[in-house]
Amino acid sequence: MGVADILTYLFVSIKVAYSNKQKYAYSRYNTFCLELLHIFFKQEFIEGYTIDFINKKVKIKLKYYNSKPLIHTIDLLTSPSLKNYLNCLNLKKVAKQYDYFYVFTTKGFIFSENVDLFKEIKIGGQLLFGLKIYLD
Repeated sequence: MGVADILTYLFVSIKVAYSNKQKYAYSRYNTFCLELLHIFFKQEFIEGYTIDFINKKVKIKLKYYNSKPLIHTIDLLTSPSLKNYLNCLNLKKVAKQYDYFYVFTTKGFIFSENVDLFKEIKIGGQLLFGLKIYLD
């Protein structure tokens, strides 16, 4: 299963759980997915997650703000057939569309809070996904 496939499965699981006002989302995972969930947890986009090693599933505790899903929009911006690569200058345009976006580079994950870092180190990468966060 490729990166875009596992991200699709993860994001659909989160979207469905939010649309049904559930506390938890359940998804398959791989190492990449766990790294991403750890970043989401550190950035306080989710309450936490637990791993079921036997069934290869992860249980994600979703976060709400004023009874509304904290993650308002989560868009996959790459796919197995269309990998979206951008240079450091074009990433500024994406930053205007999303509260946060994530890029996979040769240096690892870089997210939009570090958008100036892209210019400093003159690096681009594969645009993975964008988030819009609900905060009143």
